[in-house]
Amino acid sequence: TFNPRGTTVYFTRCMNEKKTISYCKIYQATKRGRSWTEPQLVELGPDTFDYVHPVITSDELTMYFVSDMTGTLGGYDIWKTTRSKKNRPFGTPVNLGSNVNSNDHEMFPSLINDTSLYFASKGHIGLGGYDIFVSHKRGEEDWTKAENLKYPINSEADDYGIIFDNSTVLDPVSGFPFIEKGYFTSNRPGGRGEDDIWYFKLRPLMFTLSGFVRDSVTRQFIDGAVVTITGSDGTSYKTKTDIRGYYHFDKTKIVTNVTYDMTVQKSGYYENENSKGRETTVGLTENKDLKRNFILNPIPKDPVVLPDILYDLAKWDLKPQYQDSLLGLYEIMKENPTLVIELRSHTDVRPIPMTNDTLSQRRAQSCVNFLVDSLGIDYERLVAKGYGERILRKLERDIVSRGITFKRGTVLTPEYIKGLPRGQQEAAHDLNRRTEFLILRDDYVPKTDVKPVSSEGRVQIMTEKYIPIEVANKQVRGTCYINSKTLTFLLEPNSDTVKVSYEQAMKYLKEAIFTVGDFELGEQAISEKDGTIIDRSVVFFKTLQIGDEMIDNVEAIVVKEQKDPVVIGTEKFEEEFGKYRINEKDKKLIFEE
Repeated sequence: TFNPRGTTVYFTRCMNEKKTISYCKIYQATKRGRSWTEPQLVELGPDTFDYVHPVITSDELTMYFVSDMTGTLGGYDIWKTTRSKKNRPFGTPVNLGSNVNSNDHEMFPSLINDTSLYFASKGHIGLGGYDIFVSHKRGEEDWTKAENLKYPINSEADDYGIIFDNSTVLDPVSGFPFIEKGYFTSNRPGGRGEDDIWYFKLRPLMFTLSGFVRDSVTRQFIDGAVVTITGSDGTSYKTKTDIRGYYHFDKTKIVTNVTYDMTVQKSGYYENENSKGRETTVGLTENKDLKRNFILNPIPKDPVVLPDILYDLAKWDLKPQYQDSLLGLYEIMKENPTLVIELRSHTDVRPIPMTNDTLSQRRAQSCVNFLVDSLGIDYERLVAKGYGERILRKLERDIVSRGITFKRGTVLTPEYIKGLPRGQQEAAHDLNRRTEFLILRDDYVPKTDVKPVSSEGRVQIMTEKYIPIEVANKQVRGTCYINSKTLTFLLEPNSDTVKVSYEQAMKYLKEAIFTVGDFELGEQAISEKDGTIIDRSVVFFKTLQIGDEMIDNVEAIVVKEQKDPVVIGTEKFEEEFGKYRINEKDKKLIFEE
């Protein structure tokens, strides 16, 4: 064995003197110019034992060797000896113990990175005579239990003397460097003599990661979902699902001994435990195509009723025992930081000293205050609205209230409630008194510094249904949400169409908010030459929301010369959202009941 610079060699020399008992010893020699100095004996112990097969650490302060000296566990064991400086003699040898040595022979050690000891053993359980084993250094003195390198390195014959080649050679199959390669000696069948030198190469493992993304409600594949993987080695990659909902990361992205955290994002879908995953190649010893499918939960278009939040009669204080009812919404908002939520409160139809509008608004506001002040949600992501008794509840499923079952589809009108037995009426009123949340949009940009505001600044009592607008030069503009993204729209008089600007449509196409499948002509709507949208092509919005109202599958025309992102004809607006009037002074578009 040589030191790292190749200037000192340590080797075994066995004297063969006639009529005397001779032993093998370890010597060292130093390079001087083009020649070597006279070998010097390395003193390791009594002369009546063999000291062979030296290997030196990179700092030349520790030597491992083989000897049958007193203290062995079997025939020949592997020992180590240390010194404080390179010009000092080695100290008393120490046996490496039973994790390395056995009750038979251990021979031919080699050392990799000063921490992995490869050697041949006849005593540990193996395939034949001598097998090659490895043990890894654990702490300063301890070693892991010897591990057999198995077939094809080992055979039923003798296998020993392994060394490693550190040069870089690419595997022609994978295109990556071989993980390990080197040489060892074996007398197995297939050689040219008794003990032959054999060459080995360990091919790199190849992994891929792929899967499908589906909608949890429709079970349809989701195209354009962004799949992100972040590796424990610091790497990060993204891809998008195709029209089949399929994604794929190839062998250049998925490598050995790395754990990957996965997230899936798509506009209109929650980010929750269903959109997250983890895959790993740690511990894998064979090529593998990793599979991970995802089922995403769509953001509901209708209000979602929260668990019971009960108040004292004509009171709006949020009681501590009902604060837990808001924790589910808090988790949704924490995991989906781009969502803007409307918290809406409803009363029953019975009159009280204050108006039901005021009471419901204050109840909604108490929920918002808790989420903002106690849980730290940005106040700009929450809108409190009290609807009083005006929106009666229609049951989406069978519900039990006060032990009474109310069937799915029931509308809790005053007439329906009055027609119930007196003992059941209060249970029906309970169901009308509710707190809901509605997701307004999913394109909020989180702030790094959130400033608190007073609760008075967030009060919005809904005595009339309206949206804020701007009026200039007799043109009315407001805010709409297309596929849950915020845009400004212009009302166009005497028109029954919806138009989207070419610039906005191209932006949404590049961001996968629109896909080729959303266009009436599919791929024919996209120029094959440069990928641009052909003027006057028809595209379908998945959703168009204005205020609280949302419509699906909205046909729109792409117009190149249009400056406003979206133009909605007044006739189309009335057809879909109802009659309205413009209050220029208060800057409101007011919907008529």
